[in-house]
Amino acid sequence: TQKEGRRTVSLIQAWSKRDVVQCAAPSRSHHPSWRCHASTSTTDSVALVEAAPEQEAQMQSVVRLQVVRDSPRFDLPLLLGSVRTVTCSAAPVQYNGRRVLLTTASNVLYSTQIRVFVGGRDKPYKARVLDLAVEADLAVLEVIESSSTSSSQSATSKRRGGLRRAADSSTNDGAEGSDDEEDSGDDESEEGEGGRRGFWGRVQALPLGPVPQLQDSVQVVGLPAGQAEPVAAAGKVSCVEVVTYPTASYRLLGLQVMATTPKEAIGAPVVDAQGRCVGIVFSRSKVKSARSRRSRSGGDCVFAAPAPVISHVLQASPFQGFAQLGIRFRRMDAPALRTYARMAPHHQGVLILTVNPTSCVHGVLQPGDVLLRIAGKQLGDDGTVDIERVGRVGVTYYVSQLSVGDSVDITVLRDGVEVQLET
Repeated sequence: TQKEGRRTVSLIQAWSKRDVVQCAAPSRSHHPSWRCHASTSTTDSVALVEAAPEQEAQMQSVVRLQVVRDSPRFDLPLLLGSVRTVTCSAAPVQYNGRRVLLTTASNVLYSTQIRVFVGGRDKPYKARVLDLAVEADLAVLEVIESSSTSSSQSATSKRRGGLRRAADSSTNDGAEGSDDEEDSGDDESEEGEGGRRGFWGRVQALPLGPVPQLQDSVQVVGLPAGQAEPVAAAGKVSCVEVVTYPTASYRLLGLQVMATTPKEAIGAPVVDAQGRCVGIVFSRSKVKSARSRRSRSGGDCVFAAPAPVISHVLQASPFQGFAQLGIRFRRMDAPALRTYARMAPHHQGVLILTVNPTSCVHGVLQPGDVLLRIAGKQLGDDGTVDIERVGRVGVTYYVSQLSVGDSVDITVLRDGVEVQLET
């Protein structure tokens, strides 16, 4: 019996040690991909660990949002909506002297409360929505300043100063007491003002950078739930092209970054090697290859709104939307269509099929015109224009980056003759 008891105790100790090891291992990182040295190769991990001090500013440029949403029931409007809490990331961005928070619009739609968590601070800040760009799935947030708290603190300091001055005057030390209490009141009021600036003192706003090139190394920086400090996932830019944004099915320029990230990466900034924000993550998906299909595993990729789309959203407040021509056109690849439109061999453009009667070009452009140039950009026969650092993209995206209300010069081929128009 003693032998069996000792054997049972040894087994229990062995199992307890194994459980302790298994339970302690995940605590090193909430998600293996969000460690600063997350990589499949030893060389990359060493390089990232050595570059950690240089990336300290980047790690302070992300916050976590906890959004309470009350989504309505459009099919049953008389019933109450479903209240749920969404956790995502947000990026402090600086543009033209403005410092705002950027996140995805899909996470803050119908929000009733937005709380902002900063790494190293347990008490959250409050925020509100300034602008919504549903077409680009972007939302501009503003941290609510605690002016009421600072005013109450200054009022309390004044009352305390008056009481202490009265007590000191009864002991013939009124002058010194008043000076001391005035100084203490100033200190408390300064502390209140420091509390108002506390958020931007804890985080660092990222400047916007250019569109990255293919295979450029970037990092998706986020603050997942359960983590006290921001962490990053390394990746490479795999594609820069016009994509369909899921919120409003609008086609704009997008980045595809190959990086393994958890679900809290939605709204996180994509940071380049110079510490500039080159995109805001709005979607993530699983990419599978032939080998990964057999092994039932694959690498993750994230889609981000690039800096040109972000700068267009931040140009004016409130957001004015994306410009549109309001036309439908056809490619001019077929030789028969080029002959029908009386196009010379050096002409390149698209054939206008219909013009929206409510668009700005109604009465200026006509069905049957061949659109050759717009705003100084030469169109190709496939309806694309050449943009620096991006390549050839659709003319629809190029027009969307123009400001609403701007005048645009247009060159069309009408009855075989080039005509200069302005709209």
